[in-house]
Amino acid sequence: MYPPSFDYHRAGSVTEALSLLAELPDATLLAGGHALLPRLKTGDAAPGAVVDVSTVAELTGLKVVDDALVIGAATTYAAALEAGTTAEDKPGTLEAHAPAVAAATRAVGDRQIRNRGTVGGNLAEAHPDSDLPAAALVADATVRIRGPDGERDVPVGEFLTGAFETVVGDDEIVTSIRIPLLGNSTADETAQSGGAYVKQTHPTSGYAMVGVAARVTIADGVLEEVQLAANGVADTAVRLSSVEDALEGTDTSADLDGCASEAVANAATDVPKARRRGDVHASEEYRSSILPTVSERAIRAAIADAGDDERDENAAGRGGETR
Repeated sequence: MYPPSFDYHRAGSVTEALSLLAELPDATLLAGGHALLPRLKTGDAAPGAVVDVSTVAELTGLKVVDDALVIGAATTYAAALEAGTTAEDKPGTLEAHAPAVAAATRAVGDRQIRNRGTVGGNLAEAHPDSDLPAAALVADATVRIRGPDGERDVPVGEFLTGAFETVVGDDEIVTSIRIPLLGNSTADETAQSGGAYVKQTHPTSGYAMVGVAARVTIADGVLEEVQLAANGVADTAVRLSSVEDALEGTDTSADLDGCASEAVANAATDVPKARRRGDVHASEEYRSSILPTVSERAIRAAIADAGDDERDENAAGRGGETR
């Protein structure tokens, strides 16, 4: 099906994009097009105008500012992963400072999608089976939004309000995602932090039937802090709070096997029944049944990542802006 005709505008700045949105009330934004173009073809979207922000310089790139990693909303998945990489093939900036987000970014679609789709677009689309929301949740990410009344920072857990729903107004633009640097949550300089993302993938779409992101901090061999979130099981990404509480204080060398299996056994109880998700691709029951297994794999992967000395060394010496 051919999409209906529309006016095309390429914005040169965020200010210009906001002006166009104000002038054209039936306009929609275009960055990577991964969400918009399929809807245009099916007729589910019929904007009178499209405002292209994919080449706005202030919306692209990845940099470290103070104690946060800042990712421009129009930064492609591939560019986010490649930023700060070296000839020695050491981890890049995203991998070093936000490994769970890096793992989720690598898990998105295929190479073509990662070369075109954008980090901000992924979060703004708020697809319940998308990979980044759970990783952003455990990374304590905030989303910066700019509109006619100025800028505001919204924690990702508040940014996502439902399936395909966010707090972004029709006259606003997501400009960046801000992630606290890994390890900043503890004052213990000897503590090790790590992150991971594991998913059970739908074989056709590449979306997650269940995806789990984990972030851990280990001090003296003990899990000092555990953050765990899942997507695909509810209308938005959800924290698995009971699993987190059960795992904190666990000795990773002695008690992990039994404690991890026991902790994740009832992971589905962290997902409110009214919000549980099922569709033609995977039923609610199936998603709930595999959640414990995917959760345990994510926890183990995050613990292994915490012991990755090469990544830790790379994170310690990395800063400034990379594009």
